[in-house]
Amino acid sequence: RGLATYLWDTPGSYFLIGELDTTWSIGDLDGFFGAGWFEQTGPSAFGPQADVAPSPTAQGVQSPWGLYGSLSQDLFRAGGKDDPGKLTAFGQFGWSPPDRNAVQWSLAGGLEWQGVVPERPQDTLGLMVAYAHFSGDSLISPSVGEGEFVVEGFYNVQITPWLAIQPDLQYLRQPNSDPAASIGDAWILTHRVSMTF
Repeated sequence: RGLATYLWDTPGSYFLIGELDTTWSIGDLDGFFGAGWFEQTGPSAFGPQADVAPSPTAQGVQSPWGLYGSLSQDLFRAGGKDDPGKLTAFGQFGWSPPDRNAVQWSLAGGLEWQGVVPERPQDTLGLMVAYAHFSGDSLISPSVGEGEFVVEGFYNVQITPWLAIQPDLQYLRQPNSDPAASIGDAWILTHRVSMTF
């Protein structure tokens, strides 16, 4: 739904987000924790017909909001603080009231290994597992009480300090999230180009 949902389709609505975070170091190993809140002001279109046509059901959710937290911790650094090569574990959790958001809660975690190839110290290999659980409210959820499970692997190639290319492979179990739809599992290959200015 992207920016159109917040800027044009629902004029006068805004997406608000606030976060507090902290960092620490245990020897050469760094850690991070952040927790935050988000809210979209005004109405939001959720539900099985939200992308088809306006309806009282699709437009009935006012000011969806939620909470989230994220954590990362370096587990291993071979060459001390100045060595970019490291293994990092990360995790994140999100929650919204079941009558305000189609996804009630989500949980994700994984590992990142920067410098797995010695000749490429800035490249990063990553693996993540994620699960999203849909709301039990049939007015806003396309798949009441069901969930979606994803496994993702990527390799980020740092071409220059400002340019990176990232091939990404995902395995998505039950893409429709509704067992009655009988849609087979999916493999998704993407390619991302990032530029930092």
